[in-house]
Amino acid sequence: MKKKIIIVSIIVCVIFGITGTGYFLFKKSISDKTVKARLLTALGKYGDVTIDSVHMDIIEGITIDNLSFSGTSEDLKGKSIVIPKIILNQTSIKLKSRLTLKY
Repeated sequence: MKKKIIIVSIIVCVIFGITGTGYFLFKKSISDKTVKARLLTALGKYGDVTIDSVHMDIIEGITIDNLSFSGTSEDLKGKSIVIPKIILNQTSIKLKSRLTLKY
């Protein structure tokens, strides 16, 4: 009887440990700081970028406040843009069992 309780306790602890670690890593990967760093890195190759704040919500999407970009790369030199607010909404993708190809 004690052996079964110990085995069940170990299984429950492992499940909680895996769930907690997964939740922590997921929250860290979508944190506002991480998303802002990714955007700055991606756009930084092409010019000077400043972003005031970024917020990511799983349901609402990504909100970017006060994005300004000045191109310094060869293709974008002298071009700049200022956007007060960007909202990137996401939609759920339904998985379909059939594949359609158009020629």
